[in-house]
Amino acid sequence: MRLFVALIPPGEVVDDLERAVAPLRAQDRTLRWTRAEHWHLTLAF
Repeated sequence: MRLFVALIPPGEVVDDLERAVAPLRAQDRTLRWTRAEHWHLTLAF
């Protein structure tokens, strides 16, 4: 079993990050990106 501790960013932060990442997503459509609702900051694994 694995356990990790993470922080989930507030919605407005996720929105800002989505806008910042959008141009990168468009550059390489072969990459599989994680949906924004699954984004988190891992503190310990």
